[in-house]
Amino acid sequence: PLRPGNKDKATLSTEPKATKLYDGLTVTVKGADVPNLKVGVEYKREAVSASVNTEVGKDASSAEGTLVAGFDGFSGGGQGKYCTSHGVVDYNFGAEYSQAEYALTLKTEAKAEKLVATYWHNVPTSRNKLKTQVGGQVAWNLESGNKTFTVGAEHDIDEVTALKDKVDTEGVAAAVLEHRLSKPFVKLHLSANWKVQEKSTTPKQFGVALTFGD
Repeated sequence: PLRPGNKDKATLSTEPKATKLYDGLTVTVKGADVPNLKVGVEYKREAVSASVNTEVGKDASSAEGTLVAGFDGFSGGGQGKYCTSHGVVDYNFGAEYSQAEYALTLKTEAKAEKLVATYWHNVPTSRNKLKTQVGGQVAWNLESGNKTFTVGAEHDIDEVTALKDKVDTEGVAAAVLEHRLSKPFVKLHLSANWKVQEKSTTPKQFGVALTFGD
């Protein structure tokens, strides 16, 4: 497609994708006259998923890879990114164990400088497909020693409306109300957060968003 970059210059780009080279393998190549070239390779099977994405630019090139394997409710993997200008930009690892009633996740962030543990539990209800979940999270900065604890919940009010809320030890409380419209398929998001220390019912921030499609 021909895409306008600014009023003086347009950018010509192409993006072919191959999905039948091998079962579970997808290869995407995207090129532009900037010059810029992106190549993505993704492999998915029942118990393993891997991807490699490379970008070659005029001044620098980068490569990012992910690998996840799972079996019988347990999954684990890692991610890393390398740039020719700055070396290793990021790397992280994670593991999750999930069942129908709960999910426990342990992962790192920011070059493994932060450790994040999350637990979600499905609360049994008699409301058919409507769900209620409660959970907690602890984020531990391994360098500074700072820890942040968060508790939250997700509750289906009805088949098209859900409420999500959380509060953490830094004094931030947040809530999101989601409502789905079927014709057309639009989801309305209303969000707000508060500073608990200020003891005010007026939100510190408030937002409205619409998403279209499935």
